[in-house]
Amino acid sequence: MSENFHAVLKQYLLELGEKVKDAKGEPYYEVYSGDSEPIDIRVKRKHITYAPDVVWERRGKPFLIEIALNEDWRSIVGEIALAHLTKKCTGILIITTDWDENYINNLVPLIGNKLGVTWYYIVLDEKDLEDIECAKKTLRNNLKEWQLI
Repeated sequence: MSENFHAVLKQYLLELGEKVKDAKGEPYYEVYSGDSEPIDIRVKRKHITYAPDVVWERRGKPFLIEIALNEDWRSIVGEIALAHLTKKCTGILIITTDWDENYINNLVPLIGNKLGVTWYYIVLDEKDLEDIECAKKTLRNNLKEWQLI
């Protein structure tokens, strides 16, 4: 996996979200990076900024995408918790690697369901990590299956 693998996936997801059109041919999502437009999370007088990798926003309701390639389970739980705190968040997609399928099949639903977050995850396999085009195809196929694009 090259150093810029994360950046290439992020750019691909930004471009993919921009291509989605509604029935009238208008952009379905407002698409942006959390780096350029961080989300302001407020609870009473407390607030933090959250910079998800990619945001696909539809009618003021953000769908968050985190590319967590080398992060451990604590980071994943933190991303789901931040999604829960994001106003009107419709869901979160976590893209990761090197996870035991049984572990993530239990972790993400356990935390996501408890916090009331609609969640999706993709575990990229070795073939995906060796070929960026293969990884893009895996992402695209899953997003189509979930009817997000």
